[in-house]
Amino acid sequence: MCKNKVFLISPRAKVAQIKTYPPVALCLIATLLEQELFQVKIFDGYNDANYLEHCLENLDSDVLYVGISVMCAELAETKRVSEKIKKHSKDMLIVWGGNHPTLYPESCLKEVYVDYVVHDEGAFTAVELANHLKTGKDVSTIKGLYYKDSQDSKEIRFTGKKSPEDEHPDKYPVISYDYIDNKEYFENNHFSKALEQHDSKKHRSACIFTGMGCSYSCLFCINSCLNRSYREISAEKVYSAMKFYNKKYNIDSFIFIDDNFSFNKEKLIKLCDLLEKNNENFYWLRLCTRGNYFTKDFINQELITRMVKNGARFLQVGVESGSKRIREDFYQKGITTEQIIYSAKITKNLPILVKYTTIIGAPDETIDDVFQTFHLLMKLKLINKNARYSIFHLMPQPGNKLFPTLMPHMNVTESISVDDFVKIFPGEESYYSEGKIKNKIDLQQFEIVKFYFNFFMSLALAGPDIVKNKLKIFPLIRDNRYITGGFLAFLRLLCFWILLRFKLRSTRFPLLFYFVAYVLRHPFKNLELCNDDGLAIQ
Repeated sequence: MCKNKVFLISPRAKVAQIKTYPPVALCLIATLLEQELFQVKIFDGYNDANYLEHCLENLDSDVLYVGISVMCAELAETKRVSEKIKKHSKDMLIVWGGNHPTLYPESCLKEVYVDYVVHDEGAFTAVELANHLKTGKDVSTIKGLYYKDSQDSKEIRFTGKKSPEDEHPDKYPVISYDYIDNKEYFENNHFSKALEQHDSKKHRSACIFTGMGCSYSCLFCINSCLNRSYREISAEKVYSAMKFYNKKYNIDSFIFIDDNFSFNKEKLIKLCDLLEKNNENFYWLRLCTRGNYFTKDFINQELITRMVKNGARFLQVGVESGSKRIREDFYQKGITTEQIIYSAKITKNLPILVKYTTIIGAPDETIDDVFQTFHLLMKLKLINKNARYSIFHLMPQPGNKLFPTLMPHMNVTESISVDDFVKIFPGEESYYSEGKIKNKIDLQQFEIVKFYFNFFMSLALAGPDIVKNKLKIFPLIRDNRYITGGFLAFLRLLCFWILLRFKLRSTRFPLLFYFVAYVLRHPFKNLELCNDDGLAIQ
């Protein structure tokens, strides 16, 4: 009997508590495989604590291969899962795909429990591999595949890179989410919960994309490492997918997983036209938008207002750094502080949450550069009460110009073994907090500064109502405005004193200015605190 099954696995990272997004890439591969009449199962570690056991229970001789999506944070778990599968069925073929094997393909294939690596965006490659294995064809004709030579398992062969057009998203079908526990992802993700807090209604949100890749050359981005140019889907096809998900899964809000959502102004206008023409009431979430798009000729007051009218509720803008030297000269971001400020101004009176993402940890970054970032975030918050922020550490990747610079500090090479990578990045705690990456600034100090900055921002922007809410178990204290106000002032002063203990020299005066401004203006009485995802929490 001809083998006709493919198993796909989404392993669970040790640090994960909840995953906002379903395994979209695996669902896409499953959709394509099913079109080719394969039987497909997805075992999702984020929604099934016993996913590996269930996989092994169903594993039989009709399975062509087990495909595993591998992110760097999931590597330790992926290694464990692969070893278990090989121990259970030593002849079972295991295929790795995703960011980590794309960046380190040869080191992954040196492991005895990996048989193939699908390089880069590889949905069609995974389907071709299944067809070739089923019919016994030579896999060397499949573009984008690493494999071991049949005569010498130590010899690794690569079939050659595919062009970005080979994986053009316009060729993809509408992705089916029937292979996973979609209710968990649709209803219990951060975005659905945030919308529910906003209007007290139940919402169901699904992932969708309007394009793939990015044509810009930000130094830290995986798109620039792999030369992934931007490829877009037409507004008509995006709208058709939204209607499909609304009808099939009762979806009313859409999480756009593009890296560059607002690339094409005309497409944005066309999408608004289609939604208005058909009287749709959908929410748009996670709209990743470059800061340089916020100009009077591109995303201006008129366009952002129209987007919000048609459901835009969550915008994400990559600031990266408040320091022009770091943002422009080092990261090569191509955006200005004025454009970032303009984005806050045109959204300040609209019901849309804007999250500004930043990065710390550049090799030449000083503590003053870091606090320029903090100052910019404070300024954005003063302008727009709906502004949120996230602070990330720099993670250089093979293929970009940063990697050779930081390799000696990271103890990482392009040929690093899976075991050595897991030791450095165990997927359990921040490798930065353990001091395993060093540069001009001690990143242990970064962790502390980031913590107190988050604490300071929350307290500086909190009103008495927030304090009352936190003290609701002490009604006598809560209802006394003098005690409440004194408690809030004490916490603010304590936090500010701790910041000054870092001996930040010239940065003290801007911080003092902002601190006094917050205390005197007291602008937001009902402001919600926010977590590092940029979403409101109580």
